[in-house]
Amino acid sequence: MDVVDNSTLPWNSFPECPGLPDLSTAETHGLLDLPNGVQMWHAIFGVPLKVTLNQQKAPLVFLHGGVSHSGYHGHQIRHFVSRYTIIVYDLRGHGKSPLGPDAKLTYDRLTEDLLGLLNHYSIPKAAFIGWSEGCVVSWSFLSQHPHRVERAFHYSAIDDYRKTDAERVSQIQGVKDYFSRMEHEWQVLNPDAEYGKFIGSYVDMWMREPSWNVDTFSNVPARGEDRKAPIIWVVTADHDDWIPPETHRRFQSYIRNSSFLEMPGTGHMAFMQTPNMYNKVLEAFLEDGTSTKARL
Repeated sequence: MDVVDNSTLPWNSFPECPGLPDLSTAETHGLLDLPNGVQMWHAIFGVPLKVTLNQQKAPLVFLHGGVSHSGYHGHQIRHFVSRYTIIVYDLRGHGKSPLGPDAKLTYDRLTEDLLGLLNHYSIPKAAFIGWSEGCVVSWSFLSQHPHRVERAFHYSAIDDYRKTDAERVSQIQGVKDYFSRMEHEWQVLNPDAEYGKFIGSYVDMWMREPSWNVDTFSNVPARGEDRKAPIIWVVTADHDDWIPPETHRRFQSYIRNSSFLEMPGTGHMAFMQTPNMYNKVLEAFLEDGTSTKARL
């Protein structure tokens, strides 16, 4: 019998980071000083933001996973850049964003950062595309500011830190490889900063947050019951062994009339492992209902 090399399976692959498009093509990029004292590195690509807002459409905001950076959504940015305004940013301490002055991180504070970004550009509503840690931030934002969410593509998040089986996940080879690479990339981007301080601040938060349930999202209007309700997709992959599969069904139960999708033959990093399929799924998400015209 032939020996199977499981490393060739899509869900076991760990492709190189695609990176952002050339920043010279961006409408703007750099550090943004937020009212809360945080500096956020961000970039805007594609259709000029002013055009999108004048047409009452929602720009796309991509939110990256923990310990990574905005360059990991490079395939999606290049795919959609000719049709949409695309905003990316690095979470506090990630990529080119400094960790900031807060000694103790919370998802409320990360949510405040995102709100500050939207307010700075006078964006009434946005379409959020979140992965992993960025997806948790997107869920947090939805719970607090549902009227600012036109739609949200929630891929591979957690709702309760006590139900993640962190010890098991930490032993997955792909997880070990991921954190090893992310540490190296972080140090390249932050040669004068201390990785231990950065990762320690996030691990501390992950050991106490989030802890959500249906009541957390009780203020989110339901699609079909309110014309201003956001379109919510809860998305997972059939070989995402980083997140307990029942997590996504719980999330779907939190938002009435939200949609659930399990992508086949891919894993936790589907946007890189199977980018063509991931982009087609995003196409369907963006075409769902009212396109990305913000319902004001």
